[in-house]
Amino acid sequence: VTGSNQASSPATAGPPPRSREAPWLPPAWFFRGLVLSMIGGYWVGCNWWLLRWFGLTHFGGLLIILSFNFLIYMTVWSYYSASYMDPGSPPKEWEPSSDVVYGLPSTSSSDGTNPSYRHCVKCDLPKPPRTHHCSICNKCVLKMDHHCPWVANCVGHKNHKSFLLFLFYATVAGIAMFILVVVRFVSYVRIADMKARDYYMSQDQFVSMMVLGALLLPGIFAVLPLFCFHIWLAFTNMTTIEMSQYDRFKRAMRISGSPARLKRLRYPFDHGVKLNAKAFFGSSVWSWFVPGDAPGDGMNWQVREDFSQVMSIHEKHVKE
Repeated sequence: VTGSNQASSPATAGPPPRSREAPWLPPAWFFRGLVLSMIGGYWVGCNWWLLRWFGLTHFGGLLIILSFNFLIYMTVWSYYSASYMDPGSPPKEWEPSSDVVYGLPSTSSSDGTNPSYRHCVKCDLPKPPRTHHCSICNKCVLKMDHHCPWVANCVGHKNHKSFLLFLFYATVAGIAMFILVVVRFVSYVRIADMKARDYYMSQDQFVSMMVLGALLLPGIFAVLPLFCFHIWLAFTNMTTIEMSQYDRFKRAMRISGSPARLKRLRYPFDHGVKLNAKAFFGSSVWSWFVPGDAPGDGMNWQVREDFSQVMSIHEKHVKE
């Protein structure tokens, strides 16, 4: 088990102000307004079409419209949570214990060993495992993944779940609406009689439907790969920063001709899909789909049982 903290992280309302190191970055309201405007335009346009297609007179159409609006509501809620929730910072009172493990050793380390102490020069504070300093937020962030300008906030321990749910609900809403467009398009082109086609859907309506489908595709192609990437990170208990470090470490091991066991090294915080999912989303499956704070304090992380053995092989290999 990794190091322990001696005080809980203080609650912070909303993300911190931008650092002077990034004066080129537009203000937070610009990105938030842009994203919410796109979601709002998408919501209005899709609801207009859904009402024309299904109306509110029968149960099936009403269920589809309500389901779509529920997805949009969850998208906005998740975005708000990811944008305004503090990603988490280590308290000033935190001190590492003697058995703290920071993860993989640096590939530039001369002795190939893990550091026994990490200190942030800019914050002048000790850094818990998986913590990194964000120059834009101007503070250390627990289990930092990246700074996302689109949510105008760092994605870290506390709001990574909300960020992933924002991608999830936006992806599901976009794909569901696109499937409806495809179904209506196929139904339209299969009608041979032109008068029957015009009765089913006018030419103007058909063109506007095709424009809607064309606008949906770029959004799906932009969000879907990002969602798949972050769900993979969640199920492997890694962050974007840690994935880069992991790749560099494995590449260095291949170049140095390390033992075969090192080449099969799994990430030290990877405990399998089931445990990783609980560590990221929470123990209750129902809580997985609700944006909010992540489980744990973001400073104490369970390390794989075989990690110390593998690192002993690594240190011996480096010294040789």
